[in-house]
Amino acid sequence: RLVADAADLSLFNATAAFYLYPKDAGLFVKGGLGIARAGFSFEGDDLSGVGFGAMLGLGYDYRIGDSMAVTPQIAYWFGSPGDLSVEGIDLVNGFKHNVIEIGVGITFY
Repeated sequence: RLVADAADLSLFNATAAFYLYPKDAGLFVKGGLGIARAGFSFEGDDLSGVGFGAMLGLGYDYRIGDSMAVTPQIAYWFGSPGDLSVEGIDLVNGFKHNVIEIGVGITFY
C-alpha cells in the first residue's frame, strides 16, 4: 500500500550559466552545464544519485528607468543523475528528469 504522505521526491540542478544578448533590444538566450541530483525517500529508505545537468532558456528585459528591468523568462532543465542507490546498492537505473521553468524576475543594472 502506497501512502502519498510517506514519499518524497526532490530534484536539483546547478549550472554555470551564460547569457547571450544578440542585440541591445532586451532579448536574451541563456544556457549552462553542471550537475543534477535526484533523491527519493519512502518509508525510511533514501535513494539518491548525482550526474550531469543542463539548462537552456530565453527571456526579455523590459527596462524600467536606467537601472532596472522586469524580466520574464522560460527555461528547460535536464538532469541525468543516473542510478539511484541506497547504501551503495542501485535500485533505480538510468533516472532522468525534465523541468520547464516559467518566471518573472527583477534585474538591476
